[in-house]
Amino acid sequence: MEIFSNRFRNLVCDVLNANKQVLATIPLKGNNFIRKIKQRIDIHLLEVTHANRDRLPEAIVEGL
Repeated sequence: MEIFSNRFRNLVCDVLNANKQVLATIPLKGNNFIRKIKQRIDIHLLEVTHANRDRLPEAIVEGL
């Protein structure tokens, strides 16, 4: 529901444009705003599955 708020989308963009690391979740499918976030060159996506969910903390740390 927040994704439909201009204020929320602007805040997300401000956070992503800041010189900080961010760990967040994002839907697999979505509108143009979601697609634009996923297409950013500074974004690294990891899909969570039953098979990998227990190894994700290590994968995240190794990717830093």
